[in-house]
Amino acid sequence: MYHFVTRRILILVPLLITISILVFSMIQLVPGDPVTMMLGEYSVATAENIQVLREQLGLDKPLYVQYWTYFFIFASG
Repeated sequence: MYHFVTRRILILVPLLITISILVFSMIQLVPGDPVTMMLGEYSVATAENIQVLREQLGLDKPLYVQYWTYFFIFASG
């Protein structure tokens, strides 16, 4: 019984990492800019406001940093 549970846990870890990579990739492949979508097409936000919002959301960081942040949010539930 102990070996069965251990084996299942060892299979679960790479499976969760793979699923998180697939979901993150699908989110990144959605067309359009997330900030522009949040603000709406007819927003009165300036370019500076848009840049500040991108920084607050972490969208100005490289993809691997965004994934790392996403993974810890995904893993924590």
